[in-house]
Amino acid sequence: MFWVLYTVFNYVLSRIQALSRYLFLSEYIAKYSLAALVFYANIFVILPRFYSVRRIPALVSAEVLLFAFIVALHRLIYWYILPLSGYPKVTVYDFWHSSAIMSWWWFQYTLFGFGYWYAQESIEKQKSINELERKQSLEAQKKAELEKEKLIAEQAYLRAQINPHFLYNVLNFLYYKALTVSDELSEGILTLSEIMHYAFREGNGSGLISLEGEVEHLKNLIKINQFRFGRQLQVRFECNGDYYGAKVIPFIFVTIVENAFKHGDLLNEEHPVVISLDYDDINGQVRFYTRNQKSKTAAEFSSGVGIANLKKRLEQWYRDRFVLEVLETDEDYSTLLEIRL
Repeated sequence: MFWVLYTVFNYVLSRIQALSRYLFLSEYIAKYSLAALVFYANIFVILPRFYSVRRIPALVSAEVLLFAFIVALHRLIYWYILPLSGYPKVTVYDFWHSSAIMSWWWFQYTLFGFGYWYAQESIEKQKSINELERKQSLEAQKKAELEKEKLIAEQAYLRAQINPHFLYNVLNFLYYKALTVSDELSEGILTLSEIMHYAFREGNGSGLISLEGEVEHLKNLIKINQFRFGRQLQVRFECNGDYYGAKVIPFIFVTIVENAFKHGDLLNEEHPVVISLDYDDINGQVRFYTRNQKSKTAAEFSSGVGIANLKKRLEQWYRDRFVLEVLETDEDYSTLLEIRL
């Protein structure tokens, strides 16, 4: 569209100024078509292919060939094509005069092409720099957030370490005192002591815990809830596979089980809470699944923070090697977690 308007503008301007007795629109179309050819040949072919990689000899050769091609095309148009539209036929060809005009014509639109291409390259380069700076800023912001979260986690961990041996000693004291009072009470205290001992002990490692220890921790969690519900809790817990020696990040299954206990109908004999753990030792894959019937009573409020935090921990450690699905129907909830260790 630019070249159409540019051609018409120059034609109308020449008509107004009456620069020549012979003004043919076809001639202007031919002239500015050659100009457009020089312009686009530079910005799309010659400059990107040769100048951008600093192949100067090849650039000069390409420009010379373009000039020769334009001169030949110019002669062909003026001698054979334009006369078909009524333009006066050329009978004498002044090579040097014509070459001088075409040299200026070629130089002018080559310069325009270079300016346009260079401006476009500068804009694109600036966009790339801006995009890189934006990404670096986002990375720095993300890193700062991770450092902040790490600091908060470390502070929380230090608070949790406040004299844990004191708590163990108190629970052991209560356990021995409860032995003479109630077997169930003493067993409950012992189970709670084991849960707390596991939490403190396993939290001090390199970031991984044994899958066997995690299974025992789940059994103790179920056991302590059995005491809470007078041993009427309806739970079916199954473990399959040779998972001894396998390691996972700590407490990834506890959040899922606690959600099931929090929102499920725990006393329904026909629809017990289902908890299953399957380990494929050949492929090193863990499959953990829970399903619970919805409670008929008013459900406790849930912010979803537990599952959100769990997913965040899984993403940080396992990246794309896990699948976490939480499904809800009118009757029940189910959660599936698969991890490639």
